[in-house]
Amino acid sequence: MRNKIMKYSMILLLLFILNAGCLEIQVSSDQIDNPEDNPMEQSNPVITLQEMKRIDLYTQVLESAYAEENGGAKFIAVKADSLQGLSPEGKQLVLDRLKTISDNVYDYEDVKDNPSFFLFDANGNKRGTRDGTLLFLSNITYDENSATLTGVSWFGNLGAVFPEYEAHYINNMWVLTLLSMAVS
Repeated sequence: MRNKIMKYSMILLLLFILNAGCLEIQVSSDQIDNPEDNPMEQSNPVITLQEMKRIDLYTQVLESAYAEENGGAKFIAVKADSLQGLSPEGKQLVLDRLKTISDNVYDYEDVKDNPSFFLFDANGNKRGTRDGTLLFLSNITYDENSATLTGVSWFGNLGAVFPEYEAHYINNMWVLTLLSMAVS
């Protein structure tokens, strides 16, 4: 009789364990189907060391162009599409870092048609900023430890600077050398 009770107890325990396992699998399956409900299943973007080097370079060049001349700090608009080789998260990090210049930093695409930020002529063309600055990069030549690129600080059709820099990565930081300066 005692062996029979032990046998039934083991079977009940086994059924309980199997049933609990099925429930656990079901919950996991639901979480995979709805990753926003499970923070552990959400992807966390990782910025690589190589991308971080570009972020550092681009931020430094944009800040340097702004320091040369600007239209004010009420807002900073950045042409994020000019930040070559960066992921969306890397581009956002550049925008976040530029908040040392202004608390109001935007992707240009989000504000380009806003009359609170830009002055427009009768034909609808931009002619300037309203106490703010548009920043972007051009002419980028980049390799792992050196680059040449132009930072642009634009605040009007007759108000912009285009400093061209040569950059070298030395002792874990970018060292900029001004090669030329164009002024509008």
